Amino acid sequence: MATVHQTQPTIQLLLSTSEFVGALDLISTTQEVLSQELVGIQSFRHLGSQLAEIEKLIDKMIQEDFTRYAGEDLNRPTDELFVFEEDRLSTIILGMLRQHRFNFLEVYREESATAIKAVVKQTVVNYVSTVDDIGTDNNLGSSLADQMRLLNFNQWLILFLLVSENLVLLLKRTKATLCVMRRVVDIAAGKRYQELTLTVNDPSTDHDVLENGELLIDNIEYGKLCTNLRELLCFLCDYANDRCVKLLIARSKDGFLEKLSSAEFVNLSRAIESFVNDCESLCGRRSTSLRGSLQNQGIFLSKMIFSSTACQIALKFGMNVLDMD
Repeated sequence: MATVHQTQPTIQLLLSTSEFVGALDLISTTQEVLSQELVGIQSFRHLGSQLAEIEKLIDKMIQEDFTRYAGEDLNRPTDELFVFEEDRLSTIILGMLRQHRFNFLEVYREESATAIKAVVKQTVVNYVSTVDDIGTDNNLGSSLADQMRLLNFNQWLILFLLVSENLVLLLKRTKATLCVMRRVVDIAAGKRYQELTLTVNDPSTDHDVLENGELLIDNIEYGKLCTNLRELLCFLCDYANDRCVKLLIARSKDGFLEKLSSAEFVNLSRAIESFVNDCESLCGRRSTSLRGSLQNQGIFLSKMIFSSTACQIALKFGMNVLDMD
């Protein structure tokens, strides 16, 4: 009875150090004791309902803490490659797994996508502000896209390289964070840690490493979480490619890409291929949107070159250009 009396102060102490799982386990144990050994004790008649309310509060605290963590983590400077407050992250994820709150990956997905958009925009803002020879044009507005379209090819290529570099840094850090989540998921399921890859393992064949102790998730939940972690990394790499496509489209609205020389087009192709390769090395799957956009432009450019060459040949030999189709 003395121990039960100390339950609430002990819970408060555990929560002060973010020991969510410990606090939840203590609530569960105390509820079991109340229902089996202390039935009818008047001094404890309200304790069960109080503990139930505290558990709901802890559940809400964990989810709010994770949302705060994701925002703080993803809004750091991109050159900070270390995992942000790894112990705090592990504690939060364990707490969410203990409560079977698996929506943390959806939260992290949304926050990561927002961070990717912000990195692209901030990189463009920072670079455009440093270019003082792009001139002005009264026919253009003052939007960021309009300012970007004042860049010549070499300036824009530098901008694209900066954007892709910052995105790769963010994706590397995101992968490191997801790997920490994967380790926690393995611990919760009693599995040996495996790298975050696209290989789908049969959870039933993994070797358990916890001989004693309660598992927080079962094999089915474990398999789904591992798959979702892998797919989240692939999604973020794809999304980063998609944002670069938008950057490419925004710059090409004034016929910019059609005016590139073959040498300039090759340089752009190399920059894009390098970024696509970096993303593939991170997630194990090749994104197609950015390369597809470039390939379409390449086909158009080839037709333009062919048409121009054909016209020159026709004029040289006195042929009717209109009869060449």
